[in-house]
Amino acid sequence: MDALLFLNLLWQRLPPVVKPTALAANDAYFSRLRFIL
Repeated sequence: MDALLFLNLLWQRLPPVVKPTALAANDAYFSRLRFIL
């Protein structure tokens, strides 16, 4: 739970320009993870 809270705080501090890139990278990572599993 603490990790999620930390990530949430980190996310709020990100500049708006970085967010779409982070989301895209996150998406790619999870789809790769799903592919492996």
